[in-house]
Amino acid sequence: MIIKILTVILILLILIMLLKVKIEFSYSDKKLSVFFKVLFFKKKIRSNKKVESTPKSKKSESEEALFTDRLVTAQEKIRHFYDIHTRLSHLTKKYFDVEEFKVNIDVGTGDAATTAISVGALWAVVYNFIGALGMLLYIDKPDVEILPNYKETQFKTNARCIISCRIVHIIFIIISFLINNKTYRRKKK
Repeated sequence: MIIKILTVILILLILIMLLKVKIEFSYSDKKLSVFFKVLFFKKKIRSNKKVESTPKSKKSESEEALFTDRLVTAQEKIRHFYDIHTRLSHLTKKYFDVEEFKVNIDVGTGDAATTAISVGALWAVVYNFIGALGMLLYIDKPDVEILPNYKETQFKTNARCIISCRIVHIIFIIISFLINNKTYRRKKK
């Protein structure tokens, strides 16, 4: 009897681990909405894309001997942050899927020259944001549209992003992060 109960519990745990979570962020008319969807056995087939990381540069021992204790501890903290960031970005790129990324912005200042300058500045800001986000997530084809309105004053934004991941991958990322942090604390002592 106990074996049957444990078997059922184990099967339920395995089924829960296979659930896929979708998070949809939507911003329209000054309202931010977040939707959570839980999917079961819906698998997206895609090609695996390898992301090559750049090798870390190693400094010689004679250069490190010149640093003071404060700079060495600061360097260790920065290196630890870099290692965590590199590991986290590798895992999120591997396990998180950005299914949709859309940004629509309508801009108008009333003057053609300032509207053109503000549209160019917005293109720079939006693509810098996408580049920073691209360090953590693989965004296949972002759909960005910034439209100038030369006749009237307006600023209207609509954005939508759908990210999905399996629950087991989220748990794996959290455990990996905690193990990395414990290892760093042990090395620090």
